[in-house]
Amino acid sequence: VVYFRFHYEGEWDYAWMLDDVSFTETPNNKLTISDETYGGWWIGYLTAGGMGLDFTFNPMNQVTANPYHFEAVLKNQGIATQNSKLHVNVTDDLGTSVFRDSSSNLTLAMAEQDTVEVDNSFLPQNIG
Repeated sequence: VVYFRFHYEGEWDYAWMLDDVSFTETPNNKLTISDETYGGWWIGYLTAGGMGLDFTFNPMNQVTANPYHFEAVLKNQGIATQNSKLHVNVTDDLGTSVFRDSSSNLTLAMAEQDTVEVDNSFLPQNIG
């Protein structure tokens, strides 16, 4: 049995307002991913030369100068320490894999978050 106690302490006020209190159990394993990008915005943005934005279409001469860098923010919202990795698979219009890579291992303690990137950048060879 667990009891929660709320204590009201005031001097000049006349009301105690407490609303929508919820207690939930934190799961052991809950890893979230957010802010996914392929423009090199989180880690390598200083060298991206303005290409840190995620554009839908890039001319080949710009892609050659600034290849795609896949990154994301991982956050451990569970209690247990998590060992995580970012995996990327780029496919062409036929569904054939043209690039596949992973990040280095990342260990996240409870409530910790970090930015992760795959080890290699992707340089398309063809338009499409």
